[in-house]
Amino acid sequence: LDWSFSMPSWVSSTVVVTPSALTSAVDLHNDISFTLPSLDKATTYTGTFTTTVLDTAIVNTMATINPTLSWTTSSCSTGKTINFSPLQNILIMVNDITFTSMQYECASNPASHSVSVGDVITLEATITIPGATVPNAVVSYTLPTDGTIGIQNATVYQMDAGVTSANLVLAQSGTLASSHGDGVYDSVNFNFGKIVASASGNSQIVVRVYTVVRDVSANAASSTISIPDAVITYGSSSEHSQSTSYHQLTIVEPSVTVDISPSTVSSLKGGDSASFTVTTTNTGAQAFQLAVGDALPPHILLYQPSLSYTTGTFGSNTTNINGTLASLTSSWQYSFNLIVQSSAWAGQTLTIPAALNYLSSLCSNGGRLGTLSDSSTVTVQDFTPTFASSTCTAGSTVRVGDVITYETTIPLNNVSVHNAFVTVQLPINGRLSVINGSISSVTPGITIPTSLITYQDSNSDTVNDQVIFNLNDINTVSTNGQVVLQVNALVTSAAAGQSSVGVTTSLVKHEYTTFAALSASDYNIDTVSLDFDFTVTGPVANANPIVVGYNDQLTFCFDASHTAGTSGTASNVVIQASIPNYLAYVSQSGSPTIIRSGQSLTIRVANLASGNSISSCAVFSVLHTAAANFQETVTAKLDYSSSPCS
Repeated sequence: LDWSFSMPSWVSSTVVVTPSALTSAVDLHNDISFTLPSLDKATTYTGTFTTTVLDTAIVNTMATINPTLSWTTSSCSTGKTINFSPLQNILIMVNDITFTSMQYECASNPASHSVSVGDVITLEATITIPGATVPNAVVSYTLPTDGTIGIQNATVYQMDAGVTSANLVLAQSGTLASSHGDGVYDSVNFNFGKIVASASGNSQIVVRVYTVVRDVSANAASSTISIPDAVITYGSSSEHSQSTSYHQLTIVEPSVTVDISPSTVSSLKGGDSASFTVTTTNTGAQAFQLAVGDALPPHILLYQPSLSYTTGTFGSNTTNINGTLASLTSSWQYSFNLIVQSSAWAGQTLTIPAALNYLSSLCSNGGRLGTLSDSSTVTVQDFTPTFASSTCTAGSTVRVGDVITYETTIPLNNVSVHNAFVTVQLPINGRLSVINGSISSVTPGITIPTSLITYQDSNSDTVNDQVIFNLNDINTVSTNGQVVLQVNALVTSAAAGQSSVGVTTSLVKHEYTTFAALSASDYNIDTVSLDFDFTVTGPVANANPIVVGYNDQLTFCFDASHTAGTSGTASNVVIQASIPNYLAYVSQSGSPTIIRSGQSLTIRVANLASGNSISSCAVFSVLHTAAANFQETVTAKLDYSSSPCS
C-alpha cells in the first residue's frame, strides 16, 4: 500500500513510522510518501506525520493537501492497482496579521480628547505578524489638509528581533510644506517591502507618527480634528488591506488678553509718580505658566512698596517687574507706582510695557507659547523757553554804539534736556554785529558737562550775525532752576533819519522738541548830527592873524548845535580848549558855564537834543609876560557820544 501527499512549499513535514511494518518513508521537496508492504483482512493501520509552517509562508493564504492511496491485490504479480483520491482533503491556513492603533494625547485633560495649538499628538500603529511573510507591506497616514494638524516626524519605533524588512523606506510628502513653508507634512508612507517574521511565534513592528496641532486660523471653521484611519496594504498583489482608527480631537484654546491702564500719562516731571494696573483676562481654555517680565525704561523707577497683586509670585527691583502664575482661568491683576527721575529728558515719551507669556497646554513636547503685550506712555514735562532783550536805556530806541543784550531762558522743572541747541539769529541787514555769546547763569544743581558756542556770518557780509549754542545734555539733579544764555550785539550803523535794527530770533530745540522761533523786541535807531564853531575875537575885528598888545583883551567863544530835523540826542557833550599861559582870565558869558582848571577850559552838557544849541564865551587879557612877536595857535575840540551806553 502506497500513500502520497503533495505538500505546499512553505510546509515542512516529518513522518512518524508506526508500526514497524512501515518499510519506507520519503520526504522529497515537500512531497511525502510511505509504503506498507501488506495489510491483512480485518486489520487497521494508522500512520502519523507532522507538518510545520515555514516563515516563507504568506500570511492570509491557504493550501489544500490531496492524499492518494494505491495498492495491489496480489503479491506475486503486478496485480491490479486501485487509486482512491482524494481520501480526505486537508486544508492548511496561514494566519493573517493584526493591525492595531494607540493614540497619545498631550493636553490638560487627555481623557476628553481635547488639544491646544502646539500640542503634539502621537499616532501609533502595531503590526503583529504570525511567523510568516508579509509581501508588499505599506503603512500609510493621510491627515486632513485643512491646516489643523501636520506631521512633525515619523519613525519605526519598534521592530522585534527576527523580523527583517527587505526595503524599509520612509517617504514624506504634503501640501503644507509649500503653503506654510515650515516643513510640516500631512501624509507619510512606511514602505516595508517584504517583511519576514520569525516562525517561532508572533512578532511586532510599531510605527509612530508625531503630529502637531496647528493654528486653527488656517481653517477658521474647524474646532475639531478628525484623524483618518491608518491603513496597511499587503499581499502578493497588494490585495489585502486593514485599517485602524483614532479618536476625534477637539481644539480648545485659551483666549488671553492683557491691558495696562491708564494708557497715557502726560507732563510728569522729576519726582512725580504715576499708578498703573495690569489686568490679564482669560475667557477661553485654561492657560498655563504665565509670566510677566517688564523692564522699565531709563529714567523711570519702580516704587517697590507699591507693588500689589491678586495672586501669583512676584519678584522685582527698581527697574524690573517679574511675576509668574501657574495657571489662569479667569483674571490676574497687579498694580504698581512709578517715579520719574530728574534725569528724564524733557519732552520725552517713555513706554511702560506690560508683556505676558503663557502656554496653551502643559505638553512637555508641545503647547503653543503665547506672547501678548500692551503698553502705556509717560510723557516727561517739557519746558517753555523765553527770549527777551534789553539795552542800557529804557524804551524802544537805541543809537549807534549801543549794546543790546539778548537772553534765552530755559526753565527746568526737575527735568533734564538731551541734545539741546539754541540758535540766536540777528538781522542780516548789517545794523547789528555779534560781540559775544555766553552761558550767563546756571542754577546750582543743574550741570552742562560739555558745550560749544560758535559764531556764523549767515549772509557772507563779514558781519557775524548768528550765535549757536551746542549745549549737548543739560543734567538736573533734583532741583528746579534755569539756564540763561546771553548774546551781546553792537548797533553798528543806521540809515539817515530814524530806522530799525530789525528783529532778532531765538530757535530752541532738543532731542524731542523743536520750539517755534521766539522774537525779541525790535529797536529804532536814533541819529545825531552836531555843528561846532570856535571863534576868537581881538582888538581888530576879523583880523587874521589876530594881533594883540600888552593888556589887550581876547574873547574865546564856543558854539555847538544839534541840527534841527535829525533824531536822537547827543550825550556826554564835552568841549575842551587849552589857553596860553600869558593870558589871564577876565570873565565869561553864555551857557553852560565854562569850567576852568588852570589854563584848561571845559564845557560839559549831558544831552543835546535835536534843534538845541549851546554858546559860551570867556574873556582873557594879555599879560606883560607875553613874548614879543610870538605867534601861537589855539585849538578847541568837541567830543560827544551818539549813545549814552557807550
